[in-house]
Amino acid sequence: MALNQSGVANVSLAEIAAQDVQNQLTDQGVLVNAVLNLSSQVGPGMKSIAIPRVSGMAATAIPDDGSDSTSSGMTLSVDTLSLTSKREVADFIYDTALDSAVNLKEAFFANAPAVYVEDIESKIYLELDGASASTPDHILQMSGASNLVPTIADIRLAAKLLDEQKYPQSDRYLIVTPAIKHAINAFSEVSSASAFGSSDAIQKGVVGELYGFKILMSNQATSNTMIAFHKNALAFGMQKDITPVDTRNEEKAREFVAIRGHYGQKVLNSGKGCILFNATGS
Repeated sequence: MALNQSGVANVSLAEIAAQDVQNQLTDQGVLVNAVLNLSSQVGPGMKSIAIPRVSGMAATAIPDDGSDSTSSGMTLSVDTLSLTSKREVADFIYDTALDSAVNLKEAFFANAPAVYVEDIESKIYLELDGASASTPDHILQMSGASNLVPTIADIRLAAKLLDEQKYPQSDRYLIVTPAIKHAINAFSEVSSASAFGSSDAIQKGVVGELYGFKILMSNQATSNTMIAFHKNALAFGMQKDITPVDTRNEEKAREFVAIRGHYGQKVLNSGKGCILFNATGS
């Protein structure tokens, strides 16, 4: 992929690459588009976002004898999303390499955005993968062949567990490996993404739908695992501005190129919106 500067005045390759990170997150991100993305709430210099969660409320009878109303019992909890991942994609381009037939700087800035997005996707997956260790302990063994693939009963159980935690029926997802995707596609109950009427689903990793879950195939997924979750199970946030770097060090006869940014991801509600299936159930 080459960066196109045609018709753009006074814009460097580094600046184009920084903007390309945002474009690729929107257009090609798989997991980042399946979780609660709060990046729009991240202002310059912010290090965290407080995410309130209200629970415990109940309706009561209206008193008709002049007595006080009964409190609804509202409880407020807060999940804190810390933007602690300070990440960069960086390289040194030495003068001795500039005789290459390839424009190394252009090649770097053309490929760095995809690498940065891949890093974000991997961090989101790892956060989801560890969520089920929280209370309640939603770590279950797959019941398919040799416990390496899921069955329809496993998918139904995942839906039941999310129902019991009062998660909405919409915005539910399964993250699967290519091997598990192949096994699930054999289920007659699966609706193919090609029937959704839009190419967006396939481009963003959605390969089908089963019992209300959109099936996401991700190469981030660990072998012999499947994660079922609701969109609100995890929050993600990133500083809007990706910092491009392109500096020259004459003494060392090299250039330093990089794109840098801050982001964070956080499992919400003590992991109740996430279920991990694997070969052992532990």
